Amino acid sequence: MERETRSEMLDCCKEVRMRRPAFAARMLMLVLGMAIVVVPLTGACVWGGDLKEVLRAGKLRHLGIPYANFVTEEKSGLDVELMQLFAAHLGVNYEFVETNWQDVVADLTGKVVKPQGEDVEVVGESPIRGDVIATGFTILPWRKKVVDFSIPTFPTGVWVIARADSEVQPIAPTGDISEDIKAVKKALHGKSVLALRDSCLDPGLTVLMKRERRSSCFPVTAT
Repeated sequence: MERETRSEMLDCCKEVRMRRPAFAARMLMLVLGMAIVVVPLTGACVWGGDLKEVLRAGKLRHLGIPYANFVTEEKSGLDVELMQLFAAHLGVNYEFVETNWQDVVADLTGKVVKPQGEDVEVVGESPIRGDVIATGFTILPWRKKVVDFSIPTFPTGVWVIARADSEVQPIAPTGDISEDIKAVKKALHGKSVLALRDSCLDPGLTVLMKRERRSSCFPVTAT
């Protein structure tokens, strides 16, 4: 991402904190995934809409995913407000483009990709629908190879919840996220995991779809 864009993003975050004091403590922990620069994919370069193109078009297209499949007509929320202020800071119009976890990367890069562990394979083409992803977007190794992340502005945690009488016990944090993830996966060995498909907790994203861990997804109804 261009340095001036990162600086403008920081200024925009500060403006949100000043306008919404109640969010101040949490704003420092929002995860925002931005990719408005050249995106390298298997040796090729794909443009999702850089800063100059956004300014030329006079519009910032925000790729957003309704939180927890909850949909409102207003298309409101923290990410929306942040991107509206960012668009205003750039002097362009704001447009919300609704997407989903399955298509969001393709909507930004124009490439349909398939994760292969920490690598990624390009398997098709797709129309580019937006300039920036602003949502709770987990920083995964394969994603870092296809999009450029901004500074984290709202880091969040993921909890594995079990029955009170379950033999599964919380891990002892080591201070190393990679080691903690390995410990959690080891604790889930042979256990059944219930997750939400096409979300940031899709088992396919967290490599839970393996023989030693049985995972299933419950049906989703948007409300």
